[in-house]
Amino acid sequence: MFDEDRSQVRCDNIPHMMAALRHTAIGLLRWAGPTNIAATCRRLAAQPLQALVRIGVKFENCMALPWKGRSSMEIVQRRELWIHTHFVTDCTRLSSTQGRDIEAAVLPVLRQQHIVYGIHFEKSCHDPGIRIVLECIPLRRVLEQIETALRRIIAPIPAKPTPVQTVTTEPPHIVTLQEAR
Repeated sequence: MFDEDRSQVRCDNIPHMMAALRHTAIGLLRWAGPTNIAATCRRLAAQPLQALVRIGVKFENCMALPWKGRSSMEIVQRRELWIHTHFVTDCTRLSSTQGRDIEAAVLPVLRQQHIVYGIHFEKSCHDPGIRIVLECIPLRRVLEQIETALRRIIAPIPAKPTPVQTVTTEPPHIVTLQEAR
């Protein structure tokens, strides 16, 4: 997780500071309870926000959330098609990081229900948003529990991405010697 073997930092006290940060992180992990630090580090490298949750920090208190006050992602329809369950959402675009975070949060819920299949994401021109596809059709009671957990997991994600504003600048003006006089 820390990848200190490939670090290019070699000057001043920076290597000592990096070691102190690493030891602090491992100490916090031990304090939070896991016994297998290496496995926990690998898991948290894939889902860094879970590291904050594990030590009791609330995600909303760590950074300004761009989606505060905006409509959040919701499941608008559930369809059972052949061997998959499709949760149609109103989300128009999902980053790969958001997809990984959703998958990482859903997998423990599936494993708790003894489901070995995973999820994937699809975009269809027939739906208003992205589909979260569960790669099986579980029993009704289990499916309702999974949908409830999925609704909780996707709630912080905005339905519409933050608009990007284009900023144009003028090229720099180079002052010649004649203009300077």
